[in-house]
Amino acid sequence: VIFRSVRRSKFSSRTKKEVAGLLRKHGLLRQWKVYHDVSVGEDCPVDHLVIGPFGIIIACDLYRKGSYYGDLDKEEWLLAEGNEEETAQKSRIVSPLYQARKAEARVRELLGKNRIYNTPIDVFVPLTQDQPAFITGGSGILLRRKELKDTLDRVRYDKDNGVDMEAVAKALGLPEKS
Repeated sequence: VIFRSVRRSKFSSRTKKEVAGLLRKHGLLRQWKVYHDVSVGEDCPVDHLVIGPFGIIIACDLYRKGSYYGDLDKEEWLLAEGNEEETAQKSRIVSPLYQARKAEARVRELLGKNRIYNTPIDVFVPLTQDQPAFITGGSGILLRRKELKDTLDRVRYDKDNGVDMEAVAKALGLPEKS
Protein backbone atom coordinates (compact mmCIF):
# COMPACT_ATOMS: atom_id res chain seq x y z
CA VAL A 1 0.00 0.00 0.00
CA ILE A 2 2.79 2.42 0.90
CA PHE A 3 4.72 1.57 -2.27
CA ARG A 4 1.62 2.17 -4.42
CA SER A 5 0.82 5.50 -2.78
CA VAL A 6 4.42 6.73 -3.17
CA ARG A 7 4.46 5.61 -6.82
CA ARG A 8 1.12 7.30 -7.46
CA SER A 9 2.23 10.58 -5.89
CA LYS A 10 5.50 10.56 -7.88
CA PHE A 11 3.54 9.92 -11.08
CA SER A 12 1.13 12.74 -10.30
CA SER A 13 3.85 15.29 -9.57
CA ARG A 14 5.82 14.25 -12.66
CA THR A 15 2.85 14.58 -15.01
CA LYS A 16 1.88 17.95 -13.52
CA LYS A 17 5.46 19.10 -14.15
CA GLU A 18 5.23 17.98 -17.79
CA VAL A 19 2.18 20.19 -18.40
CA ALA A 20 3.85 23.06 -16.52
CA GLY A 21 6.96 22.62 -18.69
CA LEU A 22 4.91 22.64 -21.88
CA LEU A 23 3.17 25.88 -20.87
CA ARG A 24 6.45 27.43 -19.72
CA LYS A 25 8.13 26.55 -23.04
CA HIS A 26 5.35 28.18 -25.07
CA GLY A 27 5.35 31.13 -22.67
CA LEU A 28 9.07 31.76 -23.08
CA LEU A 29 8.85 31.69 -26.86
CA ARG A 30 5.95 34.15 -26.92
CA GLN A 31 6.74 36.17 -23.78
CA TRP A 32 3.60 35.12 -21.93
CA LYS A 33 3.27 35.29 -18.17
CA VAL A 34 2.91 31.72 -16.89
CA TYR A 35 1.95 30.95 -13.27
CA HIS A 36 1.60 27.57 -11.58
CA ASP A 37 -0.30 26.58 -8.43
CA VAL A 38 -1.86 29.99 -7.81
CA SER A 39 -5.12 31.03 -6.23
CA VAL A 40 -7.45 33.70 -7.60
CA GLY A 41 -9.58 33.76 -4.49
CA GLU A 42 -9.97 32.03 -1.17
CA ASP A 43 -11.35 28.85 -2.67
CA CYS A 44 -10.25 29.16 -6.31
CA PRO A 45 -6.99 27.24 -6.78
CA VAL A 46 -5.63 27.06 -10.32
CA ASP A 47 -2.94 24.63 -11.46
CA HIS A 48 -1.81 26.80 -14.39
CA LEU A 49 -2.67 30.37 -15.35
CA VAL A 50 -1.29 31.91 -18.54
CA ILE A 51 -1.60 35.58 -19.44
CA GLY A 52 -0.66 36.66 -22.94
CA PRO A 53 -1.55 39.30 -25.52
CA PHE A 54 -4.28 36.88 -26.72
CA GLY A 55 -6.00 36.75 -23.29
CA ILE A 56 -5.95 34.25 -20.42
CA ILE A 57 -5.73 30.46 -20.17
CA ILE A 58 -6.91 28.73 -17.00
CA ALA A 59 -5.97 25.05 -16.68
CA CYS A 60 -6.76 22.63 -13.86
CA ASP A 61 -5.06 19.25 -14.30
CA LEU A 62 -6.67 15.84 -14.28
CA TYR A 63 -3.52 14.18 -12.96
CA ARG A 64 -4.47 11.45 -10.51
CA LYS A 65 -3.96 8.00 -11.95
CA GLY A 66 -7.23 6.18 -12.46
CA SER A 67 -10.35 6.10 -14.60
CA TYR A 68 -12.66 9.11 -14.47
CA TYR A 69 -16.42 8.99 -14.98
CA GLY A 70 -18.97 11.78 -15.08
CA ASP A 71 -20.66 14.55 -17.01
CA LEU A 72 -18.69 17.58 -18.12
CA ASP A 73 -20.99 20.07 -16.44
CA LYS A 74 -21.28 18.27 -13.08
CA GLU A 75 -19.52 19.49 -9.94
CA GLU A 76 -18.18 16.05 -9.01
CA TRP A 77 -16.69 13.18 -10.98
CA LEU A 78 -16.04 9.59 -9.96
CA LEU A 79 -12.43 8.41 -9.81
CA ALA A 80 -11.75 4.66 -9.85
CA GLU A 81 -8.15 3.99 -8.80
CA GLY A 82 -6.67 0.57 -9.47
CA ASN A 83 -7.29 -2.02 -12.18
CA GLU A 84 -9.23 -5.24 -12.76
CA GLU A 85 -6.73 -7.39 -10.84
CA GLU A 86 -7.23 -5.41 -7.66
CA THR A 87 -10.32 -3.95 -6.17
CA ALA A 88 -10.70 -0.51 -7.66
CA GLN A 89 -11.01 2.14 -4.99
CA LYS A 90 -13.74 4.59 -5.96
CA SER A 91 -14.02 8.12 -4.71
CA ARG A 92 -15.77 11.32 -5.67
CA ILE A 93 -13.56 14.25 -6.59
CA VAL A 94 -14.32 17.85 -7.42
CA SER A 95 -14.34 18.21 -11.18
CA PRO A 96 -11.26 20.11 -12.40
CA LEU A 97 -13.48 21.77 -15.00
CA TYR A 98 -15.81 22.97 -12.23
CA GLN A 99 -12.75 24.40 -10.40
CA ALA A 100 -11.56 26.08 -13.60
CA ARG A 101 -15.00 27.56 -14.35
CA LYS A 102 -15.21 28.85 -10.78
CA ALA A 103 -11.76 30.43 -11.19
CA GLU A 104 -12.85 31.90 -14.53
CA ALA A 105 -15.83 33.59 -12.85
CA ARG A 106 -13.54 34.96 -10.12
CA VAL A 107 -11.04 36.24 -12.72
CA ARG A 108 -13.84 38.01 -14.61
CA GLU A 109 -15.03 39.55 -11.35
CA LEU A 110 -11.52 40.81 -10.47
CA LEU A 111 -10.95 42.15 -13.97
CA GLY A 112 -14.32 43.94 -13.88
CA LYS A 113 -13.46 45.60 -10.55
CA ASN A 114 -10.27 46.91 -12.19
CA ARG A 115 -12.13 48.05 -15.33
CA ILE A 116 -10.43 45.54 -17.61
CA TYR A 117 -13.02 44.32 -20.08
CA ASN A 118 -13.23 42.11 -23.19
CA THR A 119 -10.40 39.80 -22.16
CA PRO A 120 -10.79 36.36 -23.77
CA ILE A 121 -10.48 33.49 -21.27
CA ASP A 122 -9.98 29.86 -22.31
CA VAL A 123 -10.43 26.96 -19.91
CA PHE A 124 -8.68 23.59 -20.32
CA VAL A 125 -8.39 20.39 -18.33
CA PRO A 126 -5.12 18.70 -19.32
CA LEU A 127 -5.25 14.90 -19.02
CA THR A 128 -1.84 13.91 -17.76
CA GLN A 129 -2.36 10.21 -17.19
CA ASP A 130 -2.84 7.28 -19.55
CA GLN A 131 -5.94 5.69 -18.15
CA PRO A 132 -9.26 6.64 -19.73
CA ALA A 133 -11.54 9.49 -18.85
CA PHE A 134 -15.18 8.75 -19.60
CA ILE A 135 -16.53 12.27 -19.35
CA THR A 136 -19.54 13.00 -21.54
CA GLY A 137 -19.20 16.16 -23.63
CA GLY A 138 -15.47 16.58 -22.95
CA SER A 139 -14.00 17.10 -26.42
CA GLY A 140 -12.07 20.33 -26.86
CA ILE A 141 -11.73 20.90 -23.12
CA LEU A 142 -10.20 17.64 -21.87
CA LEU A 143 -6.85 17.58 -23.66
CA ARG A 144 -4.05 15.04 -23.65
CA ARG A 145 -0.51 16.44 -23.67
CA LYS A 146 -0.17 16.31 -27.48
CA GLU A 147 -3.59 17.89 -27.98
CA LEU A 148 -2.66 20.66 -25.53
CA LYS A 149 0.56 21.28 -27.46
CA ASP A 150 -1.36 21.39 -30.77
CA THR A 151 -3.91 23.77 -29.23
CA LEU A 152 -1.20 26.14 -27.99
CA ASP A 153 0.41 26.12 -31.46
CA ARG A 154 -2.76 27.56 -33.03
CA VAL A 155 -2.68 31.01 -34.60
CA ARG A 156 -5.28 32.12 -32.05
CA TYR A 157 -2.58 32.24 -29.36
CA ASP A 158 -0.22 34.25 -31.59
CA LYS A 159 -2.86 36.94 -32.10
CA ASP A 160 -2.52 40.20 -30.19
CA ASN A 161 -5.90 41.12 -28.70
CA GLY A 162 -4.41 44.12 -26.90
CA VAL A 163 -4.39 42.53 -23.45
CA ASP A 164 -2.22 44.45 -20.99
CA MET A 165 -0.50 41.51 -19.30
CA GLU A 166 0.92 43.56 -16.41
CA ALA A 167 -2.46 45.15 -15.61
CA VAL A 168 -4.18 41.75 -15.68
CA ALA A 169 -1.54 40.18 -13.41
CA LYS A 170 -1.84 43.11 -10.99
CA ALA A 171 -5.66 42.89 -11.00
CA LEU A 172 -5.45 39.19 -10.15
CA GLY A 173 -2.94 39.81 -7.36
CA LEU A 174 -0.18 37.86 -9.07
CA PRO A 175 3.51 38.76 -8.89
CA GLU A 176 4.98 40.64 -11.85
CA LYS A 177 7.58 37.94 -12.45
CA SER A 178 6.10 34.72 -13.75
